[in-house]
Formats: sequence, structure tokens, C-alpha cells
Amino acid sequence: MTALLGVIGDPVSHSLSPEIHNAWLRAAGIDARYDPIHVVDGALPAALSDLSDRAIVGLNITLPHKRAALDLSAKASKTAQVIGAANTLTRLPAGGWSADNTDAAGFMRALKLAGVTAIRGKNVLVLGAGGAARAIVYALHEAGADIVILNRTLERAAQLSADITQSNASYSSLDEFADYVRPADMIINTTSRGFSESPLQLPPGGARLFFDISYGRSVEAQLIHATGQGWRAEDGLAMLVYQAAKSFELWFDRRPDTSSALKHCREIVEAKI
Repeated sequence: MTALLGVIGDPVSHSLSPEIHNAWLRAAGIDARYDPIHVVDGALPAALSDLSDRAIVGLNITLPHKRAALDLSAKASKTAQVIGAANTLTRLPAGGWSADNTDAAGFMRALKLAGVTAIRGKNVLVLGAGGAARAIVYALHEAGADIVILNRTLERAAQLSADITQSNASYSSLDEFADYVRPADMIINTTSRGFSESPLQLPPGGARLFFDISYGRSVEAQLIHATGQGWRAEDGLAMLVYQAAKSFELWFDRRPDTSSALKHCREIVEAKI
């Protein structure tokens, strides 16, 4: 029987995850398929119950279900517990789900690809305090970075610092960006700033890293501006591929070909720009 995997989200039709995972499944000769599964906010319990009756191996979880996925799991990794969200579920042999979060590992591998090999003691400016920022702050904190979180809502930034770093990360309002950007060794943008607004204005970068977790047309203007100011600008496509690879490893105990997947995804994204 063909096994089932998939990505659950709302929306989910735009996801590149089926392209990535189905290619890996074919290459590995695994009799399985990976589908996009649209589930509206609040309907995850019913969806997981329905999927439990099928030959399902695992699921990726995206917005807005990552917190609910963690709450609905029978067991969870330390990473998922600390971050407070799950983006990967694995079906347990006796039923129920095991939760994990591969965003943190995917982010760190993407940083390495971008040429960042040393994190400890680096001054890292994280923009935003949502779910993706939680995974990124967790990864950076574990690696020993000096973190500053900037967010529109100060209370959320403070809560993120408390939850993930025991309040060791500094935080302030996103309005104070100009004051914090100059000493930063790198900037990680998890916000939608630049999607419908003008790009976030950056000072001269001096070859510092500007990493935006988004990719495609929505972030094109921001990355062009960053490059023009002398920053090493990277989008989040590598993070997407590497977090997917970590999920694949959890499900099948084998490492897929990330280089080919990243090349294929880059071709898809560039064709749409």
C-alpha cells in the first residue's frame, strides 16, 4: 500500500514541500506520496483524526497549526517543547503522533551554506517575534550568539526572550532598528516587512549577512536593496530545503539529496519572479 505524507496548512497550495519530498521519495524508491493538505484554522484535531485511519507516515505542519500540532502530540522532542511549536509529526506505531521542530536545524544549515561558520559571541539582530523567530532564536541561543530581538509589539519580543533564552536576549521595538543595526554582525528578518511596504532601509553592510526567511517575488526588492548596500543577502529557500531534509531523516532514517532539491526549488522560484 502506498504510504501517505503531506504538509498541512492554511493556505498550503503555494508550498514547495510536495516538489521537494516527492522527488526524494522517487529517488529513494519509497512507495509513498507527499500531498498538500488544506486544513483551516481550528480544524487540525479533526484532520489528524481522519488521517489516522490511513497509511500515514508523517506530516509537515505550517501556519497556523504549529502550536496546535504540538499540543495534540503524544510525545515531543525537547526542541519542539522549548520552541513551543511543531512543524513535523511522525506517526507512532501504537497510534498518536511524535512532534518535532526541524526549523531550527534547517536554519543553522542554511547559515552554514551562507558562509557563517562561527556563531558564538556574534551580535545577531532578529526582526520579528512570531513562530519562525522562536525557532531561530532557539538555534542562535543554543549556538551562543548575543541576540537582540526587535518587534512591533514589545511585549511579544519580551515574551520570546523569556521563553527561549531565559531573558538573556535583549529586545526593543522595531522602530529602534536604526539604533541596533550598526553593531550587528548579521540580521535575520522573519517579518513581512517589504512585502507590501518599501524595503527595510539598511545602512552600508560591509559584507555583513542579511538573511530573510522568505523567498520569491515578495522578498525580491528587499534583497536587491540589501545587496546594493553591500550586504551579503540570502533568502530562506535553503532553510526550507534543509528543514524538509531533517523531516525526511526523521521519517526514513536516511539523508536526501539537498543540493539537487535546492537547485530545483531555485529554478521554480526564479521562473515566477
